[in-house]
Amino acid sequence: MLLAEKIKRAADLARLAPSSHNCQPWQVCSFEPDFYFTHLDLVAGAHRDLRQVLVLGLDRERCLTALPSLRREMRMSAGAFATLFYNFLRLQGVMVEARLVPEHSAALTELGALQLHHCEPLLVLLLGAVEQAPQAEALARLQQLVESRRTLRTPYKRPVRGGPTPSLPTVLPYRLQDDGPLRWTHCDNSIDIERLARFVGQYAERDFSDSRAWRETYRYIDFSARSGAIEGEGFNIQQLTGPLPAWKRWAYRAALAPALLPLTARFGLTRNIASQLGGLVRNSAALCYLSYAGSPARAAEQQLLAGEAMLDLWLAATDRGMALHPVSVVLQHSEIRERLECLLAEPDEIWFFARLGEPIQPPTTEFRYRRAVSPLAC
Repeated sequence: MLLAEKIKRAADLARLAPSSHNCQPWQVCSFEPDFYFTHLDLVAGAHRDLRQVLVLGLDRERCLTALPSLRREMRMSAGAFATLFYNFLRLQGVMVEARLVPEHSAALTELGALQLHHCEPLLVLLLGAVEQAPQAEALARLQQLVESRRTLRTPYKRPVRGGPTPSLPTVLPYRLQDDGPLRWTHCDNSIDIERLARFVGQYAERDFSDSRAWRETYRYIDFSARSGAIEGEGFNIQQLTGPLPAWKRWAYRAALAPALLPLTARFGLTRNIASQLGGLVRNSAALCYLSYAGSPARAAEQQLLAGEAMLDLWLAATDRGMALHPVSVVLQHSEIRERLECLLAEPDEIWFFARLGEPIQPPTTEFRYRRAVSPLAC
């Protein structure tokens, strides 16, 4: 298989990475080594015998921007994609060195900056001239896990309390970098889960009260009956509610429309949705959160690695027949996130919060919205 074909295959598989609102904000730019070192050199790398240089980053035109916290979510989404892309390249036998792009790193020349298009670079992959033997078995296993991973917003089985918390070992063959100042905390006792369920039920309604943020969210909801593999982005309303007849889908479309939401909220619609989310948190086997204890100066690059840590836990859960459901609404507004940290007696900033458990029953209808990822030849 030619190198270009391996890159394309890695991109096709990596596009199944999770992202906020499934907006898929990643971009891949491909450069000849001479051009890269002359016009970009984003990580001040040594000139070596390379075949190609790939720059992975955020597509500014696809990023969510309504809230400041979404910058973190976008970098974490890109980190999940970058991790899969890197793994699928290496498992195909491509020699790759990954280097994080420091925040505020800039191209060396105007031509280099122009060639980045709308990409905000986060990671550079240096592809070596020598290749190794492909790891077919490991590649097939990772592909199966990635294809099986879902966001299941359903009740989970609650295990008998008091037993040891099952460990979820890493399933990623390769990591971009060690987690460093990132730390997972798991909570599986009934008292704490009940406290957190009440907290989510109390504050989840904030998701609707910020008009700019809700307008952005609403653009990603599909109210059609489409299911299965769908070319595009976003998510179906039935991924939140379960199967709906046509009239109910259109009723949700009208009731949740930004122009009508202030009115429908007065009749309790948004309070009911927030209460349902709190109920889902209550019906969880465990809750987990990822916190950051490092320097604010390194936060941007560490958010990429937080995306890798999130993905690793998600795939490990999938490997055990479990599901994971991010509850990001309690992190998107700083005052609510700080109250959550106070409730948990957490001294560090929480970057990711989710439910974890085995679904009581699988969804009756599958949805998978994904866009093609074509590395841009620059």
